Amino acid sequence: MTINSTLPLFIFALLVCRFPCQQSLGDEKDADKPRIFALEEMLKEPGHVNGLLLKTTKAEVVIKNEKRVLRVNWSLAYTGKRWPLVILEPSLERATSGQTMLVVVAKGVSGETYGVVIESPSPRFPIKSELAWFLEISKEKREASGMVETDLGPAKEKFIKYYPKEFSERVTPEIYIQLRLDIQDRGLDEGLDAWTGSYSAGAIRVSLEKW
Repeated sequence: MTINSTLPLFIFALLVCRFPCQQSLGDEKDADKPRIFALEEMLKEPGHVNGLLLKTTKAEVVIKNEKRVLRVNWSLAYTGKRWPLVILEPSLERATSGQTMLVVVAKGVSGETYGVVIESPSPRFPIKSELAWFLEISKEKREASGMVETDLGPAKEKFIKYYPKEFSERVTPEIYIQLRLDIQDRGLDEGLDAWTGSYSAGAIRVSLEKW
């Protein structure tokens, strides 16, 4: 009897293909799972980075269009020598592909802290940034401020779904946020040479009565 030597290789190839595919699907499925964050470290103010200081001055939950929306006020102060300073403005609504991030951390009943990262959306197709997306800090003012907003609902659902022993609908946990920037866009298409770099504000507690 003749044995087809290619058959074991064919079966092996099927197995190799099958199991990594299943694993990747599992990884993708768990990508939304909140992970543990070291809150104490996040509460520390990082300080100036290349003369630029990012701070969050207020965080609260407001009702907007019948949704509970996280509203975070921020400020950028500059003490360097490059005037005026031009940089991509923090935004969770503009399609800047994760250049603005908001870490939402909730404290469970055990005292453990879990967090999810909300990023500015990525466009389905490459798009150019707009001139209005950039802000300018003048030497006279030395500071700029604004706010970012995002729906709290999706983060809340993830906390309850993945950690039902830690979170529930009826008990509102302590919630903290940390604003992070990973600016890469220099605005070259707009004729700019904007500031880039990674910046983090110290985490602050969110003011809310009910999540």
